[in-house]
Amino acid sequence: MESTGLGGMGGEIRFSGIIGYGWSGALGYVSADGKNGSSFYANINFGVGYDVGPSFSLFSVNRPAGHDLKIGDFAERGMSYSGSAFFFNSSYGRTDQNQRFGIKDMVPSNFGTGPVGYTTSSLGINPFGFGGSYQYGGTQLFWTTPPAKK
Repeated sequence: MESTGLGGMGGEIRFSGIIGYGWSGALGYVSADGKNGSSFYANINFGVGYDVGPSFSLFSVNRPAGHDLKIGDFAERGMSYSGSAFFFNSSYGRTDQNQRFGIKDMVPSNFGTGPVGYTTSSLGINPFGFGGSYQYGGTQLFWTTPPAKK
């Protein structure tokens, strides 16, 4: 039996302005388990649905079996579904392997595939607390701590 790869965890502050369509932006921190690095990041997404106002979320990064998260894997393009109700929000997302958006990227069962694929799951607080959206965008790392030398 193959073990699940090491993932990571983090937190972010996000502001969303999606009413029908719009954008969201986040600043956050992510740490890869197993001494595979950590970094602050900025994220900007285009979205469809309804998601407005500020939110704060904590998240886990989950890897497919046999692959560990390296901090550089967290950068680039990705997508997520999010929803909120009664001041709480939740999301489920992933990295985009081919860096080109396609309809298959909207199917949650395709999330986290491939050797550098991962999924994210988050829970948080949203004071406006109602809505749901699909978002696609990019993440840039900064102030990165590289993986520990072995």
